Amino acid sequence: MDLKQKLRRLLLIAGTCLLAPAWADSPPPSPLPGEQVRYEDVPFREQFAPPLAGPDNSLYVFTEAARWQIWPLEAGRVKRLPLAKFEVPVGPRIGYSENYPARYASLATAQGHWLIGPSLELIRPDGSRLSGRLKWPRHQIKAVDLADGSILVIGGYSWPEKRDYSANLKLERVWLDAGNRIQSEELPPIPLDLKGPGSGELYGYGAVRTANGQLLLAGSEYHNISLLFDPEKRSWRKLTGLPRPRNDPALTLLPDGRIWATGGSGWRMAETTSELWNPQTQTWSPGPDLPVPMVDHRAVLNDRRDTVLLAGGYHPAVLGWKMGKDGVFVAARHGEQRRLAGVVGLPGDRLVLTGGRHARDYGEGWGRSTAGLSVLNVDSNGSGTHLPVWPITRSGALLERQGQLFAIGGLLHHAHNGSEDDNGSRLVERFDTAKGLYQTLPPLPLVAGPTQAAWISEQEILVHAENVGREQDNRQWLGLLNPRSGALRTLPLPTNPTYIMSDGIHRKMQLVGAHAGRAWLIAEDGEALRVSPRPPHYEPALRLQRQRRDFSGRVLADGRVVIAGGQVESELVAARPANCKDCPTRYLGFGPQLPARRHEIYDPQAATWSSSAPSRAAGGPVGIFADGAVAKLGELSERKGEAGERTIPLLEIADPTGKSWRSLPLPGDFPTDVTVANAYLHTLRNDNTNLPRALFLGAWSSGEIQWWWLDDIDTVPNTWRPFGKAVPPYTFPPGEIATGKKNERGQPIVLQGGAAGVIAYPRP
Repeated sequence: MDLKQKLRRLLLIAGTCLLAPAWADSPPPSPLPGEQVRYEDVPFREQFAPPLAGPDNSLYVFTEAARWQIWPLEAGRVKRLPLAKFEVPVGPRIGYSENYPARYASLATAQGHWLIGPSLELIRPDGSRLSGRLKWPRHQIKAVDLADGSILVIGGYSWPEKRDYSANLKLERVWLDAGNRIQSEELPPIPLDLKGPGSGELYGYGAVRTANGQLLLAGSEYHNISLLFDPEKRSWRKLTGLPRPRNDPALTLLPDGRIWATGGSGWRMAETTSELWNPQTQTWSPGPDLPVPMVDHRAVLNDRRDTVLLAGGYHPAVLGWKMGKDGVFVAARHGEQRRLAGVVGLPGDRLVLTGGRHARDYGEGWGRSTAGLSVLNVDSNGSGTHLPVWPITRSGALLERQGQLFAIGGLLHHAHNGSEDDNGSRLVERFDTAKGLYQTLPPLPLVAGPTQAAWISEQEILVHAENVGREQDNRQWLGLLNPRSGALRTLPLPTNPTYIMSDGIHRKMQLVGAHAGRAWLIAEDGEALRVSPRPPHYEPALRLQRQRRDFSGRVLADGRVVIAGGQVESELVAARPANCKDCPTRYLGFGPQLPARRHEIYDPQAATWSSSAPSRAAGGPVGIFADGAVAKLGELSERKGEAGERTIPLLEIADPTGKSWRSLPLPGDFPTDVTVANAYLHTLRNDNTNLPRALFLGAWSSGEIQWWWLDDIDTVPNTWRPFGKAVPPYTFPPGEIATGKKNERGQPIVLQGGAAGVIAYPRP
């Protein structure tokens, strides 16, 4: 076993042993509109096989001691059907929705429900049971059914559990003979040499039956396999591997005979891409890109068999691909993460997700078990009757004009993958606020984390995105989005715009807004560029007075630019090549950094930057209003007698000129244990609203984020109103939120928000 393999196993074991954080018992997120969440007496944590569809729109769930038949749409209809005692895992690793999902495989055939693992069980349609054993008892196997009613059992780990991977390549066929006895036979093993470099195991591949009854295996953690088994000839054939190596892809047989491999983890954007296998050429080709990464997910066909649904992955969204149409779209949302969930399609465009795992903090690693089951109405036609994905992204772009709301890019909030970081997205969503419909537009050409966007004209949006994907060619992308068609056009990047830590360059540019058809790109080293997209032209502007990291920016309607927040350098680190006195110095990064107390304002008439007066408090989140005023929640150190110093949060507002600051009282029930690092401060992202001076404040405490808001910071006295709570993966209460305010035409103003910001708009 190599070092990477040992580390992976240690992480799996450690994930089951971590103590739950202090907020482990905090309530789950509320169900979303249209979602039904049930917390039955069924012990979902003890599932040892994926659930299966039953008669009359019911669901079968398999636990150690019973088979549960559930009618999820009718309260109280649960039937417990005892099962024979299985050789299921015991101890902290038990369960389908724990760290080792699907220790048994489950299949629904004409003979009944098969449960395949260390033992064999066939539950007949009349409820009777037949038991048997595999030739090599094992767990974590894969199984597919053949046209003759038999089953192919593939790979797995030896049972009882021990460090023996001899079953990894085993293949056997199981069937029911004429005497109603379970039979099995050995077949030629998977033709793979595991003695070479890399792993000594084979796992992480997908398995599916082809249209002509053969078995296709594709993917895996260390071996990019693509193998075809012919049951009639009892022979294997090696095919060309997937163009993008991917671990744990979901394989789906399409009605036209092709096989769709989606997501998984791997190399060069595997999480947000797909590939199609052609049975005529027996080769793979690129499939449609995915707007958000799908990892540890499942794929099912809807009941009309015209749309593939991807669900149960890292974040609470369901993707759909309707055959014959371009593009993968968001088809549904649910309230809580259900990574590795059981996924079953029901008639009438409904989907059931059982169990799974969720994480409410970045430090939780493998997360915790998700309770109960979730029943969703699925938008299989892509009509847009669902909630958006963007409230669970952070550092994405959010903008609105004339009732059209756009959300672009961003990291998926509170995604988890053991020791790995969050996943970026390629998401582009449009919301028609008048019709209440969302539309998933063509995805970005790179996996984006921090993303900014600005209106260049009524017909074009300029987008700047930074890549966070693994081993991706492009580190940044700049391009134009057509707000009507969703078409994307790539623009050439300005000279040396990259952010590459390995070679010492640290410039990290942001698109802070646009005015009069020109956008502003601001870099951390203080460089400023004005961008004219037609033709692409980059005009240097006056540099900022100080270098600044992790800042916020906004271009105002009068052409002023405000740059606020973040950290400023107290020492500039630069270098130039040795023995080259005439070579220019190159900016390398910051030395010791200090939280910014001042912000800078660009005056377009004088073409100069000026610094504001200093705020009293240091660090913390900032928000910039449409008139240039700045809100800042910082930390203030004060002396309290003999007790020494203490740090308290201080909320300050700078006037639009930056010449003076005033403080605002915090909500009376603002948690005393909250630091500014666990607080959020938002102003409205769009300008044309009746709430130009609204301010939104969030505080993360005890596993929840409490929100308050002021509809006008100039109202005296300032009265904060509670705005509800958000439970991760959400940082803002999801869905439309009424403000109680109306516009000049008497239409109610509602809000939608997320970690990316808040938008206000009238509702017809």
